Amino acid sequence: MLALKDNRKIKILFYIFVLLSLSTINFFKLDNTINKQTFFSINKIEVTGTNKIDKNKILKKLDFLYGKNIFIFNRVEIDNVLNRNNLIKEFKITKYYPNKIKIELKEPIFVALIVKKQKKFFLTDNQKLILFNEKFNEKMLPTIYGINGEKFFKDFYNKLNRNNFNLEMIKNYYFFQINRWDLILNNGLLIKFPAKELDEAIILAKKLIKDSNFKNIEIIDLRIKGRIITQ
Repeated sequence: MLALKDNRKIKILFYIFVLLSLSTINFFKLDNTINKQTFFSINKIEVTGTNKIDKNKILKKLDFLYGKNIFIFNRVEIDNVLNRNNLIKEFKITKYYPNKIKIELKEPIFVALIVKKQKKFFLTDNQKLILFNEKFNEKMLPTIYGINGEKFFKDFYNKLNRNNFNLEMIKNYYFFQINRWDLILNNGLLIKFPAKELDEAIILAKKLIKDSNFKNIEIIDLRIKGRIITQ
């Protein structure tokens, strides 16, 4: 009888030990999961590349990221915030484990001014219109004149760039509905470009500007192929 009682005691102690062991293991697993979730939660967001952009406003709009798991946060939500800002041309998002997100912004270049519906805008190099703000007006920009000129400007601007035309010389751009452009330079010289074979005309205009024989003229008309008309 004594041996039977001892066996029962041993079994009871064994079951108690097993229960305690299982409870300890489960508690450890739960505690470990909580630590991992806390360890990989985003608690720092760094934004760089802000010259014209208000960095604090961007950070405020991204505060929904705090506490999100750095492995599985929704990238689309960030894209939606940044793509709505016309002062952001490009951006790059980098994760720094365990809990930091870095967002590098690239702002567009303001290439001209344009007036539409009695409001002044900056035109950017990615063809966005930014409402004019004096604090962004870092340098004298040329103005675009002509209906819907901003829609056709990129092609003309790229051709001037490609042919190394000095853009700093330009005071105003004039667009005509037949897809033709005139330029007014800072010295008052008017250059009339053709609608076709524009690259050749730009190269010719560059040579004429440097030619001392054309120093005192006011107009260079290159609209007719093979002819240079001056006034």
